[in-house]
Amino acid sequence: WISCVQKRLRTVIKLPMFRTARDMIASSAYLAAFGIPESPSDLHQHRLIGYRFITNNRILPLILDHHGEQLTVEMPGQLMSNDIEVMADGIRNGLGIGRLFEPVHNLQPDKEAFIPVMERYWKTYPPVYLYYPKSAGKTKRVKTLIDFLLKHTAG
Repeated sequence: WISCVQKRLRTVIKLPMFRTARDMIASSAYLAAFGIPESPSDLHQHRLIGYRFITNNRILPLILDHHGEQLTVEMPGQLMSNDIEVMADGIRNGLGIGRLFEPVHNLQPDKEAFIPVMERYWKTYPPVYLYYPKSAGKTKRVKTLIDFLLKHTAG
């Protein structure tokens, strides 16, 4: 199984797959029109492409890391969606500053067009681990799957 929770079990192998942050990114067209934010106080002048949870219809708050403390920032919303591809399209089309997890950002075919903003404030998350029973790692098909997952999730 794959998990962000650290477990200490003697009968399983635990391999770190990747660490992740929630990237804040924008298009060059958006930044040319609205400027590049340098600090959280600048974000009030910008537009947010936000995520709406489908399960409870709540909007994911913009939480930044400010000197090790969590800082929640209110921003005007330009686009709210529960679809990551719609959010990426909104960023791509200059509708605002969006947040994507690094692995999702890295999968975008035009990822170079997504310009990082305020990187020192990005919220990071615990690493994601792959757990599997010690005995399962000895079979060729399980080892092949593990090698594939580790190769394709390396950040």
